[in-house]
Amino acid sequence: MGPAVIAASAVQVNVLINSGFAASLGNGPVSWLNIAFRLMQLPLGIFGVAIGTVTLPLVSKSAAVGNTGRVSRDSRSWDETRIFAHYSIGNWAGDVCLAHYQRDLSARAI
Repeated sequence: MGPAVIAASAVQVNVLINSGFAASLGNGPVSWLNIAFRLMQLPLGIFGVAIGTVTLPLVSKSAAVGNTGRVSRDSRSWDETRIFAHYSIGNWAGDVCLAHYQRDLSARAI
């Protein structure tokens, strides 16, 4: 649980610091930063919840029966690792495309 708390707090600290920088530029950048953060969290919410919803009943059933070996094997399943890898690669590609789009918009605004 410790690493999850550290990771979650790192994201929140990052948002807090970025919001402080954006606030010094006016109201518009703060709104855009909030919208960008929500947009970044959307795929995580959709796919993370879907994967958790599918995986939880399988692991819970094995744990209820007392089959701890199966629980351990299910939690380290290669299928989930492949799903996560495909999601991560797609997310990275989307971030790269959006970064180029954002750079073009920023250049036009200036």
